[in-house]
Amino acid sequence: RIELGEIEAVLGAQPGVAAAACVVRTDPPRPDPRLVAYIVPSPGTNGTEMLRAELVAALRRRLPEYMIPAEIVGLDALPLTSSGKLDRKALPAPAASGATAPIVPPTSETERALAAIWADAIGIPLDQIGRTSDFFSLGGQSLVGMRILARIQQQLGAALPFDALLREPQLDDFAAAVDTAARTAAPVIPRATRVRGGSRLP
Repeated sequence: RIELGEIEAVLGAQPGVAAAACVVRTDPPRPDPRLVAYIVPSPGTNGTEMLRAELVAALRRRLPEYMIPAEIVGLDALPLTSSGKLDRKALPAPAASGATAPIVPPTSETERALAAIWADAIGIPLDQIGRTSDFFSLGGQSLVGMRILARIQQQLGAALPFDALLREPQLDDFAAAVDTAARTAAPVIPRATRVRGGSRLP
């Protein structure tokens, strides 16, 4: 169960945040619901990108990973209704603009395979996923994660629990965990084929 008020309370208690809101959004091209937080920086706050990084770190200290917003959007003010309450429907969709860190392409075969699986499951272009991309920041959540783990077992032969994705949400770190699981996996013994007829098999 995700408590939006709990997320908003943690965000609003952080230095540099004058107001905060959190909603569940479904915006194309991502088909699955995701958490998006909105903050109004306090006057005189510098470095919005640095503030976002500090807020994500603070949220991870207080909340489980599935309650970490996929995106944190900065606004000059939160939209209000005529009665002065938060107008959640008027909160804008996250924009693709803004300064972002350069994307470092995956290097290993496992990283490239995982990037393709993530892109297809989350519903984002493959070129938006790099070695340091975070699964949850890309819009991933628990249901998507379970589908991804099933595809990893099918395609890469590595069986991992969901908490492996919680511990290592960054692509390159998760790829290392997948490689380790694949090396230590028990060999797959093919099922015997039943033969009809009179031949006797040893």
